[in-house]
Amino acid sequence: MREILTLQFGQYANFVGTHFWNTQEAYFSYGDSSVPEFDHDVLFREGKTQSGVDTYTPRLLIYDMKGGFGSIPKVSELYGVTKDEDNDIMTWEGDVDSHINSSAPVAEYSSANKIDKTLNDADVKSWSDFNRMYYHPRTVNEISQISYQSELNKFDCYNNGIDIFQEFERESETIDTSFRQFAEECDYLQCINVMASVSDGFGGFTASYLEFLKDDYPKTPVMTFSIADKNLTVKQKLNSILSFGHLSELSSVIVPMVPPQLDQNVPLNPYQTSSILSMAIETATLPLRLKGPSQQIADLIGLLQAESSSNVALLSSILALSSPKQINLAGLEIQDNSSLFGQVSVHRGLQLLSSEELVDWNALFPSKDMAYFPSLSVKTPVPLLNTVPSALRNAMKSYPKWKFGVGELAPAPHIVQWCNTFQTHAIVEDYASFLDKVSLRSMPEYQSGTYGYTDDDFAELKETIYNKRDAYSQQ
Repeated sequence: MREILTLQFGQYANFVGTHFWNTQEAYFSYGDSSVPEFDHDVLFREGKTQSGVDTYTPRLLIYDMKGGFGSIPKVSELYGVTKDEDNDIMTWEGDVDSHINSSAPVAEYSSANKIDKTLNDADVKSWSDFNRMYYHPRTVNEISQISYQSELNKFDCYNNGIDIFQEFERESETIDTSFRQFAEECDYLQCINVMASVSDGFGGFTASYLEFLKDDYPKTPVMTFSIADKNLTVKQKLNSILSFGHLSELSSVIVPMVPPQLDQNVPLNPYQTSSILSMAIETATLPLRLKGPSQQIADLIGLLQAESSSNVALLSSILALSSPKQINLAGLEIQDNSSLFGQVSVHRGLQLLSSEELVDWNALFPSKDMAYFPSLSVKTPVPLLNTVPSALRNAMKSYPKWKFGVGELAPAPHIVQWCNTFQTHAIVEDYASFLDKVSLRSMPEYQSGTYGYTDDDFAELKETIYNKRDAYSQQ
């Protein structure tokens, strides 16, 4: 086997991840004789409830602040315990004073038929509002030291995340228990897949988590999708740069991403933008979970580093709108491919296109050398589930129905390209220019706490960013 263990950190990353797992659920063929193209065991694990019932749940650990899980209970209905029952489990027999926060309201979708119910985009407030998946109890990890409702303990600095991680791990030992259990169940842990929000304290939390893992899993590849906000404050940008500097050192491949917009005149909310990012991640990682002969993460990295040792990759995708639209998911301008150092293209559902449409689509993603930079094609298109935002479903061109495990659903063709390109220089150059103008002395909150930044720490970060910038300048 070639299993993948997924980690999700922060509210927006969990929006992206929820769309991702909803899509995985749609691939299951309940009572259907068709053979799926994907090996579910790569992402899912078998288990049993305490009553002996077989389960099949994501090999996943989710981390979010207190109040971030909405209506999702620590122990799901799949394991026979409701949220209220879970709260009642106690071992102390003395007097107890109970102080119970009011539960998050259960979204209409969450309490309705999850296959037939269609959501209103404006009604989605939390990623739990559109979740279709049941999780293992170890998957849900609430960071109780911080809360979305608290005005006192703001989680808005990178070093806050380091402090909180150390306290959280000391109390919960989630790596020594939950992560290790999931990892040791694997025949061969192909990689650790990370989706992380990095514009706040979760950047520091994620980097500290991966640093902790390196001691026990030094040779396990790490694939990190580092997701920053689009319009950043000075503090958010510094958080994103600190995260990039550290996560790029801890990852085998790192993919900077920002929430995209289909139309600059029509802003999209997190529920909507996260769906676009999730589609790209889901399609981009298809080569790692196909049945039969398939790529492994080492193969993918080798292709991306064909002409450059940089571990920074960019994703671009083509969506099936009224006319096909190419989107650079790092927020950069679309450029030609003359500066490619490595490339992998993943095509899916292109049999839905007419020959004329296929020409238009391929013209948006010309390859520098098709023999040197290969593409992979799969027949299964992107399923446009009822949890895909209506803003996106309505914008995408209609194609004939496609039979997934959950019935006849609207499908969509999709192309995603991994690129190692000189274009990344623009990101690193922007980071370097920002650091030239920032002084830690004007931002004392970054020097506070047990793991606050010193002048030497900041100088080391600058050196890391400058070296990455100079490496691109020399190519």
